[in-house]
Amino acid sequence: FRERFVDHVVGETGVDVGAVREAIVADAPDVTDFVSETLRTLATGRREAVAEREADVSERLEASLELAREDVDAAVEIVDDIARDVSLARFARAFDLTAPTYRKGRVLAVENARNLELVGADHPVQPVTYGIGDHSLSVPDGNEPPRGDRVAVLTGANSGGKTTLLETLAQVQLLAQMGLPVPADAAEVGVVDAVVFHRRHASFNAGVLESTLRTVVPPLTDEGRTLMLVDEFEAITEPGSAADLLHGLVTLTVDQPALGVFVTHLADDLEPLPATARTDGIFAEGLTTDLELEVDYQPRFGTVGRSTPEFIVSRLVADADDRRERGGFETLAAAVGEQAVQRTLSDAEWSG
Repeated sequence: FRERFVDHVVGETGVDVGAVREAIVADAPDVTDFVSETLRTLATGRREAVAEREADVSERLEASLELAREDVDAAVEIVDDIARDVSLARFARAFDLTAPTYRKGRVLAVENARNLELVGADHPVQPVTYGIGDHSLSVPDGNEPPRGDRVAVLTGANSGGKTTLLETLAQVQLLAQMGLPVPADAAEVGVVDAVVFHRRHASFNAGVLESTLRTVVPPLTDEGRTLMLVDEFEAITEPGSAADLLHGLVTLTVDQPALGVFVTHLADDLEPLPATARTDGIFAEGLTTDLELEVDYQPRFGTVGRSTPEFIVSRLVADADDRRERGGFETLAAAVGEQAVQRTLSDAEWSG
């Protein structure tokens, strides 16, 4: 029986016959105890053998790895570097990025720049060329930004892309300062110590005004280079005071000297601007056949843009289904210039 038992266990488990014989219990009182005790002893022995084997293999591998520690660490570092470089390459290829040119002076200039958020959302994007400071961009279509103006006041149509341009300039500056490629065909960037990006507030009060001034002024007065990107500063206080404060902020940016782009609808109230500052404008050109606002997002340098409210009112008049509602919008049309509204609607209909 014992020999048959040994043959059966070896055949079913593949365990060495010597190990099975060694586990046999010699003084079992009956067959049941013999089988159970022998199998228990065999299982315990196998587990101990496995643990000893694991410890032996682990000790030998640890010794081998320790001898190759420097090579392993170097391989890990190389893999990390390759993974980073591949990720950057994929990012640059996906968004058609270009390595910027770094300048020692105060400059931020881009040719055919694109907003990453719009590109990532698959929106149609009109590339924009823009620049402040002493750049050396050479734009073939003649839309070359003026050189030497460190500060620009950006004006123009509602929904004309002024805020998007500020965001694009911020993206270019920050990516360049991280040593990364930028979303433009060409870019010249001077490294700055601070980037101040001020978004338009929905309401104004003394608290908002004070907190805003405490945020935007210290970076200008501190030592170092500062880039100011300010969106509709006038929204934080009443128009008269806003124009005075904005003119002072533009003057401070010029005097420090820093770089800055200030989006505003108060360009006429800021004249005369300090030296090395200019006014740029974005223009709405009309309505499409679907009565969507048609805007040339490329700023025109050295000129004040116009909001052209007649385009917006024209669309509201055309879209109004209720007669009383339409009458209200027609009253607004008379206020902004009824002939201009009618001409806009006629042009849109004729284009269709």
